[in-house]
Amino acid sequence: MGKAKSYLIFIGLLIVVFLIIQAIRPELINWQPTYSKIHKWPYGNYALFRLLDNIFPEQPITYSRQSPYIILPEHDTGYNYILITEYFAPEETESQAFFDFIRRGNNLFVAANNINYHIYEETGIESNEDYNYNPLADSAETVILNFKDPQLKSKEGYSFRRNQVSYYWTLDSAHYNSELSILGINANNQPNFICIDIGAGHLFMHANPKAFTNYNMIYDTLNNEYVSKALSYLPVQPVIWDEYYNMGSEGAQTEIRYILSSSSLKTAWFILLFGILLYMLFESKRQQRIIPIIIPPVNSTLEFTHTIGRLYFQQKNHSNLARKKVIYFLESIRRRYNMDTREINNEFAQVLSERSGVDEQTIQQLITHLLRIQSGQPSSEKDLLSLSQIIDIFNIKTNA
Repeated sequence: MGKAKSYLIFIGLLIVVFLIIQAIRPELINWQPTYSKIHKWPYGNYALFRLLDNIFPEQPITYSRQSPYIILPEHDTGYNYILITEYFAPEETESQAFFDFIRRGNNLFVAANNINYHIYEETGIESNEDYNYNPLADSAETVILNFKDPQLKSKEGYSFRRNQVSYYWTLDSAHYNSELSILGINANNQPNFICIDIGAGHLFMHANPKAFTNYNMIYDTLNNEYVSKALSYLPVQPVIWDEYYNMGSEGAQTEIRYILSSSSLKTAWFILLFGILLYMLFESKRQQRIIPIIIPPVNSTLEFTHTIGRLYFQQKNHSNLARKKVIYFLESIRRRYNMDTREINNEFAQVLSERSGVDEQTIQQLITHLLRIQSGQPSSEKDLLSLSQIIDIFNIKTNA
């Protein structure tokens, strides 16, 4: 238990040190493009989402984190659907739901660098990178965008920073069978903002999603003007803001996903996992309990015998004690020499002398005492001591 406690204390101190470092260090800026309405990071869309109330006054602004295949059939006509993401790649069923939504008289505004085959197959447009754009040149910090409409066009164009690659749209005439309008261009007069009429509605495609992010809108107030003009092509009607392609479905925001979305929480999470792994590594070995010291039972037979002997001696019951000593002695003779002790005579004495190796004189003295006790004659204290002495002599000579 002491080891486990030490590991837990170590892990706790490690976490405390980490939290202190996190508290005193400057907050790192997350440059990851998320395009989410809740993120105030440079490439989030927190500022734009709050600008929608001004662009579409008195219109409901809702957001969706469900698949378009689920929610769009519920909307008949008169809606604007705004989707800003890095890569617009709906599945086939979702793509069909989008185009059915447009044909019913709705508008879809998409800002994305790239699109997948389902969109290309339906519209005949594809995304391209401006290879004349040199990210290492002095002007690499900016991308110039502008509008084609003279009433919206800016004389100098709108400048967008932070190494944004310039994308634009090209049209495959073999696939195209709808009316297309070029609404915006880049510095090389390549179309980056187009509108395609589909059924009773319109599809607006913008090739530079970073133009709509917090960083570019805050960097230059003119960029707010550009974003407002781009979205002004949409009629003033209810707006659905898409979070599905950036944040996943509503149920996909699990606890683990939330933790991993924050660099600080993610670091703390991995420290915790490392601590648990470290604890398991050192504590998974089988630990044996402390073996208690078991004191062996004391053989008190001899002590008990001495106690009983002293009791008989103190009570002056010498005859009884002498008979018991004879019984015990004869029992030992039977076990050691395998002799019949029912009759004590000369033949017994001779065999005992031969088997024990004790001289005949000592054996005769021993036999005399044994016979006298067995005859039932009363024994005095002196007789008891003489019997004990001769038995002790016999035992010494036989190493008993």
